[in-house]
Amino acid sequence: MKKIEQILEHNIVNDFDERLTPNEIRDILKADLEILNKSNPYTCIVNQKEIKIYVKQITYLGHPHLAFKKRIQISRGWQIGLKEENAYLMGVYKYKETILYAIFDKKNFVTRVTNNSSAHVSTFDLLNAQQKGIFTKKDIRGNVITCVRKDLIKIVFSKIVSNESVLCQEILLFENFKLSLNSIYHGIECYTELISNNYRNKFQPEWFGFFIEFKFEKFLEENSNYKSICWYQSKKSKNDIDLDLNFNNKFLGDLKTHSNESSAILGNNIKNINMALEKYGKLWYIVFNHNTFRDSENNFEVTIFWNEQQKKDNLMSYSKKMKNRIELTDFMILEINEYNKKYLSVFNQGINSNKLPREPKIKIDKKMINNFLIYSSKF
Repeated sequence: MKKIEQILEHNIVNDFDERLTPNEIRDILKADLEILNKSNPYTCIVNQKEIKIYVKQITYLGHPHLAFKKRIQISRGWQIGLKEENAYLMGVYKYKETILYAIFDKKNFVTRVTNNSSAHVSTFDLLNAQQKGIFTKKDIRGNVITCVRKDLIKIVFSKIVSNESVLCQEILLFENFKLSLNSIYHGIECYTELISNNYRNKFQPEWFGFFIEFKFEKFLEENSNYKSICWYQSKKSKNDIDLDLNFNNKFLGDLKTHSNESSAILGNNIKNINMALEKYGKLWYIVFNHNTFRDSENNFEVTIFWNEQQKKDNLMSYSKKMKNRIELTDFMILEINEYNKKYLSVFNQGINSNKLPREPKIKIDKKMINNFLIYSSKF
């Protein structure tokens, strides 16, 4: 056996998994839910409706996986029962006095033989539930996972059975912003829109990242009710934290664009990350992932347009790096906090023109995404 991440009160410690017997799992459920039978799947009454809950213990995914990766193992034949509308798939996590539940999206399990199948959850997800009471995320496969503290499991099942959303208002804001965007953007069209609006970053060579910032600022102006949830703060003094999104002074964040060709998501410099964590305890990255089409493969049309608009003599300036168009595939919300920051990597930027070293930045490797992921949504 291996010591892995466990949740003790509101902290993470390293220890072995506890192993629960079926009777111990049933006793945990009976303490928090109105259970009518003695065996798995358990019949339960919620909102005066009878539901069935297929339950397994949440344990470590197993060697050689990282210590934050956990799962439930789904029994053979469960896909038949899970097809019923009133059936739910749930995991129970226990470590000492900590008891948490994870309600898994069942849609990916009802269409395949479930022998040796697993539903995954991370320490990060469970810790969020322990700290906040309820934590809902959509993972990179589109699966919705709701992690719940034991005292709130009745309330959450009541919402789920009634088809009420359990997503927080900050996530719903960005889901609505996503709906305002197109899936494909062309460089000339974006530069034209930025120039016509005299946007402060209208001539930046990496146009798409600044275009997303422009669209989000415009979205907030057109939907002012969202400004009580999040606002864009572009004007900062030298000593301020260089993160552009302010979530009602509760925490900060930043918009990022990321090419699917890259193996890691680049973030801000380490100094800013540490300042944000020290002051607020967490920060968010809103990451828009995209496929990239190079201008060099499209007659350099964006390059020429960009240089002509600035009245440059060299119309091929930046031609090797210029994007012609992008195709949005999905967006993710990533949270960095004191508990998962150890899974960040360092990206050294080299030196400035004055030969002094640049501040190193953080990066999030793709294999670590699930330990930061709060929400994912496809275009």
